[in-house]
Amino acid sequence: MSISTRYARALWESAKERPVAEQRQVYEKMILLRGCLLSMPELREALENPTTTNETKRELLLTAGGANNSPLYESFVNLVLSHRRANKLIWIVPVYTDMYRRAQGIVSVTVESAAPISDETREKIVMQLNTMLKSEVECHYKVLPELIGGFRLRIGDKRIDASYKRKLEDIRRELMEN
Repeated sequence: MSISTRYARALWESAKERPVAEQRQVYEKMILLRGCLLSMPELREALENPTTTNETKRELLLTAGGANNSPLYESFVNLVLSHRRANKLIWIVPVYTDMYRRAQGIVSVTVESAAPISDETREKIVMQLNTMLKSEVECHYKVLPELIGGFRLRIGDKRIDASYKRKLEDIRRELMEN
């Protein structure tokens, strides 16, 4: 078992003993932390830098988790720092969020579109996916202008591509074959 799995499992085992609201709060903190780790290379650099003090790393991680940190989230941060594993958070966090989603029956869906999607359309997408998948759906949206139009959905390891780019590629391939 990898280090990231061990730490994620330890957090999950501790979270399961807490009220559902606190479990959800820790999950949301981990989502925020993951976003910060992915979008802020300077945060990753500070966490990986051996000259950065644990107190500074602690402050960074608590801030990245957002306001009103739960005692469990703070304990987890302290555990990671005391074992000098802050540089492993980039792998620990997604393992934990996957464990939480599986346990709660949450399906993560990525919606890629050529242009931004309105809030009203987002709500409709979530409602349709909830009904279709018979599960709570957590949607992540990405704008990819190269799709030209249409959309792509990623649901777990499945991908539905209804983009204009794909349709044009299919037409080109058919023309080349004939």
